[in-house]
Amino acid sequence: MICAYCLIKDFNDVGFSVCFVFIGFSSVSGPPERVLAYVGEDVILPCSFDIASNRDDPTVEWSKEDLQPNVIFLYRDGCETFEMKHPAYEYKTHLIMRELKNGKCSLRISNIQLSDAGTYQCMRIWKDGTQEVTKVELVVGMSCFIVISNLPNEGLNYDLNPHLNGLQSLFVLVIIIYCFH
Repeated sequence: MICAYCLIKDFNDVGFSVCFVFIGFSSVSGPPERVLAYVGEDVILPCSFDIASNRDDPTVEWSKEDLQPNVIFLYRDGCETFEMKHPAYEYKTHLIMRELKNGKCSLRISNIQLSDAGTYQCMRIWKDGTQEVTKVELVVGMSCFIVISNLPNEGLNYDLNPHLNGLQSLFVLVIIIYCFH
């Protein structure tokens, strides 16, 4: 599924409008919490546990559904464990350790790429065998903008001329989109 969001900003004083477009790639709809991020950004995937039960810190395993091996971060016995970690996430993922005492085991993923989009699972495992699982869907997009000039004879004027058929309008629109990441 492709998601697109547009925020239009008018700059009337200089005679043009800008449409900031977020184009995202999503593979799941439904219960997982959805987090949006842009290519190149760092993102935090939320996860927490109840600290009122007086249990020790749990083992925290973060995994991504479409990977083999699927473990992208493992925290066990007070430290990160590397032997099961997927190589593509070796230097990309970090648990926010200072938040563990507050019951938060959110994961920071650095330098997001389009390939990072997907469903992640945060599993908390306590020494008594109790497990809790939270799923988070990461939607990753590129920053894009469309500039539509209203100044006569300056820049590209995009006029929705009723005489243009849909294909010509689409062609003009494609010309004025500039994406960056």
